[in-house]
Amino acid sequence: MKDNILLIPTPATLSLYDDTTVLVERICQVTKREYSFTVPLENYKMWRGGMFMQDAFPDLSSEYREILMTGWTPEEWNLLFND
Repeated sequence: MKDNILLIPTPATLSLYDDTTVLVERICQVTKREYSFTVPLENYKMWRGGMFMQDAFPDLSSEYREILMTGWTPEEWNLLFND
């Protein structure tokens, strides 16, 4: 961990955007940047049902898949794990 900064993982906030879409929101603890994106509800259900993340969301970037899965933003990962 760099500079004695303690980051606690915070899950993304998920809400139903409409009947077919899930809204994913997360504010980065490092940059305060707001991440907000939508994913199809059906794909979300398939992932939660056991499908691999990359198969359920093939068009979602790896960074956004990470936010959905763990809540960690790219900036938080870089602060903790890049030397």
